[in-house]
Amino acid sequence: MKDNYNHNYKFKWKDLTFKDKLSYLFAIVCFCLGWIITFIAFFIDPIGTVADSILWILGQSLLFTGAIIGIGQYYNAQTQNFKYEIKKFIKSKDTNEDIDEISEDY
Repeated sequence: MKDNYNHNYKFKWKDLTFKDKLSYLFAIVCFCLGWIITFIAFFIDPIGTVADSILWILGQSLLFTGAIIGIGQYYNAQTQNFKYEIKKFIKSKDTNEDIDEISEDY
C-alpha cells in the first residue's frame, strides 16, 4: 500500500479559523516589531551600535515567528492527511476496491 503525503494544500485567508488568523497576525506583528526595535537601536547612543540585548530580541522574534508559522502548517497538513486517509478508508469499504486504486477526489 502506497501512502502519498506530498499533497499540495493551499489555504486561503478566508478559509482559516479565527485561531489561525490570530496566530499568523501575532507572528507578523512580532516579526515587524523585532526589526523595528533593531532599526531604532542604530540611532540610540552610541550611534551605529546595536546592543546584544537588541539582537537577542530580534532572534527571539524570528524564532517565535518561525515556530508559529511552522506549527500552523504542520497541524494543517496533518489534519488534511487524516481527512484523506479517512475518506480513502470509507471509499474502500463502500466499493470493495483496493485502496491503492482510489483517486484523490477531495
